[in-house]
Amino acid sequence: MEAESRQTLVTRTGGLVIEDRAARRDVDSGTRNIEGYTAVFDEFAVDHELLDADALQARWPQFRLDGGEQALYQSESGLVDAARANAVHVALARAHGAQVHEHTAVRAVRPDGEGVLVETDDRTYRADRVVVAADA
Repeated sequence: MEAESRQTLVTRTGGLVIEDRAARRDVDSGTRNIEGYTAVFDEFAVDHELLDADALQARWPQFRLDGGEQALYQSESGLVDAARANAVHVALARAHGAQVHEHTAVRAVRPDGEGVLVETDDRTYRADRVVVAADA
């Protein structure tokens, strides 16, 4: 997207998750924890580093830790300007022939055997494929 649009969409900053292991011990966080994140990174071969409290504080001395923390660092993480990225995605989609119907309430999306029917308040659209981009 960036190459085609000649717009910077992702600013790579690196990402750091610090988890207080003792505080999270009895909390059911599902997969929203270091183990869950590393499992996904491992599954998709995403480079990352696990750091104990000493390694974390040696690298980022601004943190004051108790010693029971663990951190996950991923160098390719970054920030996206959502408004800019959405505008670029819409512009490129239109340039490639997509019809974009902004501010159109969709009441149903369902396959019909030949494609997809999209029902709105005003009409029903038929398409080969549909991309739904709802909310954030």
